[in-house]
Amino acid sequence: MTTALLDLAELSARCGIPVARLQGFADAGLLPTARDGDHLGYPPGEASIARTLAGADDLGFDADMLGALATGWRNSDYTTTRQHLADAVTARLEQVEADIAEHNRQAVGPDPAPQPGRPRSAAAPGCPRTRPGCSP
Repeated sequence: MTTALLDLAELSARCGIPVARLQGFADAGLLPTARDGDHLGYPPGEASIARTLAGADDLGFDADMLGALATGWRNSDYTTTRQHLADAVTARLEQVEADIAEHNRQAVGPDPAPQPGRPRSAAAPGCPRTRPGCSP
């Protein structure tokens, strides 16, 4: 009997995600299996969900967010899913920007004391004026 369900290798070929990564999603309950008679596998539609999960995972989203995205996608609740994704991307971007700003503050250190013959407004040595976090 022929079945429409895919095994992990077939799903991997269809969505371009390595089998090991798909197995991780499956182990976390993000890619549930289906049964067709005696055959256990993944519906072909899971390929698009797997790509969405991989992209969201690459952005550093937690398992709860990945689960919410997968559930919304499976339930065809695209408007809510898109809004959750947009909110999560915005929050992640804000966190990355804050991390970068903190890194720059630590890398630059405190403003050096004024030195004779050098105006206070000059950039610190090794600190180009165009670098974020450096004061002119």
